[in-house]
Amino acid sequence: MKGKRILTALIAAALTGGITCAYVAPIRENNTVVRWQLQTSTTQTEEMNTEVGMIYGMNTQDKPVEIYTRMEVTGQSEDAQWAAEQMNTDWSRSNLNAYDRNGNRVEGWGFDGDGKAVLHLHERYDAHGNCVSQTGLSVGDTFTEYTYDEKGRIISMTQTTIDAQTGDVEYQSTTTQTYTDRPDGSYTVQQSDEELMTEVVDEYDAAGNLISRRIIWDSDGRTTDYDYTYDDQNREIGVELYSDGQLRDRTVIEYDVDGLISRAITYDSTGAIIGTSESREVDGPQLGEDET
Repeated sequence: MKGKRILTALIAAALTGGITCAYVAPIRENNTVVRWQLQTSTTQTEEMNTEVGMIYGMNTQDKPVEIYTRMEVTGQSEDAQWAAEQMNTDWSRSNLNAYDRNGNRVEGWGFDGDGKAVLHLHERYDAHGNCVSQTGLSVGDTFTEYTYDEKGRIISMTQTTIDAQTGDVEYQSTTTQTYTDRPDGSYTVQQSDEELMTEVVDEYDAAGNLISRRIIWDSDGRTTDYDYTYDDQNREIGVELYSDGQLRDRTVIEYDVDGLISRAITYDSTGAIIGTSESREVDGPQLGEDET
């Protein structure tokens, strides 16, 4: 089932990532693709090897209007063989977004490999451009509400899932965020969710860069830590991942002359390459097999 979870996660991440989240109708100039960006990545584990290709159709604000995806999985494990049969190795549109005149996304769709819509999101914003609600339609209806502090920062997020047939609430979870500001402009964000029994602590520097993230998973205190590094242009150039204090992997990020990410290489704790990702501009979404 791991392959299917990977594909579902890709679609969901593309839909929900980057939300800053009164309905405003989509406007044509913000929903026209002006350039296409191809990103290819490979990941190797003991169970399977995964190759993912994603083509982003970007608008003038450099936000994705369309996303096309293909995936190929190889390996001898049962999960790998099952995933190989399920994955769509041909290019297909996985996401479509619509933006208002302020550049806020007001609708988003996620599609399966056959082109069927499996997710449909609606977002609503206040006068300051903050997303106050997000409604998602899939197997069940989901509704997310956001509240903000006086600086426009999210302080709570309540997600409710409703049974599409009965209208009953199936699940509800509230995540709260607490901010600790320091005189030099740096700050800490502490996020907690009692339902999931997790706590996330983020540290930001004075430039607003996320420099570390600690996830505490349960009452046993299991932790995952991310440490981020930046260059003198405040571009992220490295990430180190730790599990319970032990280095798990590290990623090195490179940029092209236009300042766009061109390549990322992930190494395990021994220095062996376990994943690569490359990005470049292309003419459009209809690519041959040799493109990835």
